[in-house]
Amino acid sequence: MRRYLIIGNQRSGTTAIHVGIAYHPQISSLYDEIKVQPFFTKGLWGFTVGNNEDMVEERKLAFDALFNAMALLHASENTTVIGMKCCTMDSSEARLLVESLRQNFSDVKIVLVIREDLVAQFGSNVSARLTGRYHSLGRDRSVRRKEKEWADSKLKLNKWGFVEYAIKCLETNRILRELHDSHQVLEVIYEEFFSNEEDNFRRLFNFLDVPAISITWMRASKVMPPADQYIKNYRQLSTILGRLKEHLANNPGTFSYYKKYSGVLRKLRTILRKFVTV
Repeated sequence: MRRYLIIGNQRSGTTAIHVGIAYHPQISSLYDEIKVQPFFTKGLWGFTVGNNEDMVEERKLAFDALFNAMALLHASENTTVIGMKCCTMDSSEARLLVESLRQNFSDVKIVLVIREDLVAQFGSNVSARLTGRYHSLGRDRSVRRKEKEWADSKLKLNKWGFVEYAIKCLETNRILRELHDSHQVLEVIYEEFFSNEEDNFRRLFNFLDVPAISITWMRASKVMPPADQYIKNYRQLSTILGRLKEHLANNPGTFSYYKKYSGVLRKLRTILRKFVTV
């Protein structure tokens, strides 16, 4: 049985990809999102007493058995591929996930979802927390009304909160991309993927070795309007993001310094002020 895992930052578009895959007639997928911890760190050992680290073979078999048992919940006689979705909270979880996948899931194909527009991703996070609306199964009147409310009342995002968030996400993406060295990885850029949804789902199904068919079951819809319509300082934050990406590319040690002083935001602001001021 072939296996896959969808991974990425939270609010990066993993759910839309997950829904598109999960209802394929030859795919069985756990509908809910799995947590990095304890699933990928302890596996079945989270339910046992000894946790003997010398039992390497049993540990590996236990990880496989748990993955298969959960992913096969909706299996049918037509199922040839099973999988699930997992989002990382931060770079530390990303590191734990990468290490576990290398040690225990070498055969699993990885669908890595990257959202380039971190301003939109941050805004989606903030608005979801404020409204309690994360996803929608169908564009009913209440959803359209919610979209109009957000379009009419713009949200101003905290500049320094965004910088901190963007650094975490960029470092998380860097760590997750290390899986290119050990696994079969299909990297999906969210903005590009849904600009040509039909062709890109066909490419995704080919990657998973299932017939490429039309997506007729896609019922999830975007709750939010385009980011520049509801984020008041979208242009300012986009400029900051561009400068931040350039700075991190030229100064790869910035994230380590950030981690050291993450509890003291004033020092972080001092470090980043030269390219954050717009």
